[in-house]
Amino acid sequence: MIDFSIRTVALLLMLTSFVYWQISGRMADKEKPKLKSKTLLQRIKSFIVFLWEILIGIQLLGMSILPFPNLFFIKLVGFLSIIAAFFISISARREIGSNWTHAAEYQIKKNHELVTTGIYSYIRHPIYTGFFLMIVGAELIVGSYLFFLFFVGLIFIHLFQARKEEKILLEKFGMRYRIYMKKTKMFIPYLW
Repeated sequence: MIDFSIRTVALLLMLTSFVYWQISGRMADKEKPKLKSKTLLQRIKSFIVFLWEILIGIQLLGMSILPFPNLFFIKLVGFLSIIAAFFISISARREIGSNWTHAAEYQIKKNHELVTTGIYSYIRHPIYTGFFLMIVGAELIVGSYLFFLFFVGLIFIHLFQARKEEKILLEKFGMRYRIYMKKTKMFIPYLW
């Protein structure tokens, strides 16, 4: 019963986050239009992320993929990760507002502003931190060896994307962004 409750609440938090993301993304694009359309490669990347989210949801509904014997403590760590991820990603998304663009697009929007307040005053990429915690947390809840693949894979993917974004932000905001980089960590406050 506890396992079902943990999976259900985790899935509801993830679905709520996904719906919020879709709605706020559309609103952001109306307020500050993108300057470029998505390329085919960017659309493919977005679709892969969507499939990844479906895979996580299917597992939370009960389908076992590469299962390992799972202790309650591990499930609890996963559940707490998803709760933290939910609050981190929602607060980051709210704070960045209409300046947000999908990670696959790598672009500055019309009237783009540098956001350094709220959660962004501690870390530069809280959305990646939240996404990482959510996916890894879900895999810990379901007890899948995919945890190891996602853990390592997401570190490399998010590091690659963050560096690419920072290059664009340095071009746009110059010294302001460089100073911001010195004051904050990339993903984990005070550590990394």
